[in-house]
Amino acid sequence: MFRDELLEAAGPVLDEVRAHPFWAGLRSGALAPERLRRFTTQDTWHLVPAYARALARAASAAAVPTHGELLAGAASATFVSARRMIGELDLLEGELKEHRRAGAGGGEPTAAPATAAHVAYLAETGAQPFPVAAVGLLPMTWFHQFVCRDLVRGGVPPVGVYAGWVGRYCPEEGFHGYVSAYLDLVEDCARSVSARGRHGLIEQFMTGAHHELRFVKAAWGGETAAPAAVPRLL
Repeated sequence: MFRDELLEAAGPVLDEVRAHPFWAGLRSGALAPERLRRFTTQDTWHLVPAYARALARAASAAAVPTHGELLAGAASATFVSARRMIGELDLLEGELKEHRRAGAGGGEPTAAPATAAHVAYLAETGAQPFPVAAVGLLPMTWFHQFVCRDLVRGGVPPVGVYAGWVGRYCPEEGFHGYVSAYLDLVEDCARSVSARGRHGLIEQFMTGAHHELRFVKAAWGGETAAPAAVPRLL
């Protein structure tokens, strides 16, 4: 199946994302609060809204009505999530204060270099022909599923200071049905293009995967300069 080809190509990148100490720190409670703040503020104010817009743009180009319906519904849900997440920033600060880890809060931050590059990638990808857009936008959803399954490990959430945040970050069961439907959509996309086109879809997926890795690395270490360029492959 085409999804297996995608995982084979992006496996090392996905493994690096999943093995990053950011996630282990969440589970253990040892993660420095400023690292989670970087992740949540950049995700909430910049990345998630950009993803919603990209899904909506891609949905508008779908030739198959059910494909457009799936991504349009996902776009709508993502816009709702983006609004909810703004309020959840205050929840996180309250939880950190309870555990004596309060720090500087604040409003909407400037997009960090890795975030800005990721947002630009999402905007460009959402405007591509539908198969390219759908496959190129998949990593943000699919990698999220892998990471959340690792975090909860069979439904057991972590304990301690970050338990509440992990519970909000990891979606409910309905999300997994959506990912399954999205993967079926991607199989349809792969069948609609030539062998050369399939190779291009894999390259597009890889570009999105590298942006996912750079985002979590930036949250972990902060940034003083733009990350190395990733081939656009558009």
